[in-house]
Amino acid sequence: MPGPPRHRLVARFEIVAYNLLDHPEARGIVVNGREISERQQREVEKDPLMEELKESHDGWSMSSGLLCVCASCKKIQEESGSWRQIEAYIRDRAQVEFSHGLCPECAKLWSPPSQDDE
Repeated sequence: MPGPPRHRLVARFEIVAYNLLDHPEARGIVVNGREISERQQREVEKDPLMEELKESHDGWSMSSGLLCVCASCKKIQEESGSWRQIEAYIRDRAQVEFSHGLCPECAKLWSPPSQDDE
């Protein structure tokens, strides 16, 4: 029966050397080292996020250029010439869902006047 898994801790170091042998005032070599395991771990954790972002960007297939939008109902004219609601048009081209609300100006326009306003 196998024993418990072994974990091996590997420290990573970055070492940089500067040649100052030809420097007029400070002759020698400067060696600087630092432990970079945490930085490498963050980069490893970042890689899947970068891949997800790339996939998300690749999924956004809206064409660049001009979109013909109806001035009244805000439907968008597709390349085929048919008209679709803007939410459906964008939903088909990006991984988004819509929720609806009213901006303050439309809320005033569409809400009945209250007794206080009269």
